[in-house]
Amino acid sequence: MTIYKSIFKKKVSPVNIIGKIIEVTFSSDPYLIGLKGRVVKETKNTIII
Repeated sequence: MTIYKSIFKKKVSPVNIIGKIIEVTFSSDPYLIGLKGRVVKETKNTIII
C-alpha cells in the first residue's frame, strides 16, 4: 500500500474537511495532481494528505 503525502495550497471554504476525500489541485509533486486523497491534517493554508 502506497501512502501519498502531499502539501498543497488550500482553495476550499473553511469547513472541517479532515477525513474527507478531496482531489489534489496543487502540489509540489506534479505526479499527485488529479489524484484523490483523504485529508489527515489541515493547517492555515496547506492540507496534508
